[in-house]
Amino acid sequence: MRHVLQELETIDDDAEVAGIPIVKLEDKQLAKTVGVFALPSIVFFRNFGEEATIYAGDIKNEETILEWMMVQKDPSNEAIEEVEGEELRTTIQKSQAIAVFVYTREGCEECLSILTELENIDDDVARQKIEMVKTTTLSLQLKRE
Repeated sequence: MRHVLQELETIDDDAEVAGIPIVKLEDKQLAKTVGVFALPSIVFFRNFGEEATIYAGDIKNEETILEWMMVQKDPSNEAIEEVEGEELRTTIQKSQAIAVFVYTREGCEECLSILTELENIDDDVARQKIEMVKTTTLSLQLKRE
């Protein structure tokens, strides 16, 4: 537990500059209320506490945690690029290796949870020279050249 707190202390200043205060709590009842049953955990609250998102990545990696918090604060700053329609088709055809996450933004809590997990591994995927994009385009016809 102390190691996790030390990791968070190293990113506290960067998070504060980005407008993300880090607060530590020992309220087990609150943790259960937002769906946390394993401690220690990191939870990001949005809209004055109405929405809670639980961090599912490596809790000992401060860089990954900071990146995740930045994405939670500003989803338009997501590490996995959103690509739609013709741009998606072109991206797929030009790529040597690509992973495309197809999802819906509305009514799919599992989609958002999976997207959060993918945000945690996108740097590792890029190191393997695999491009990763996301799309809400449900149908796509690719032409072989």
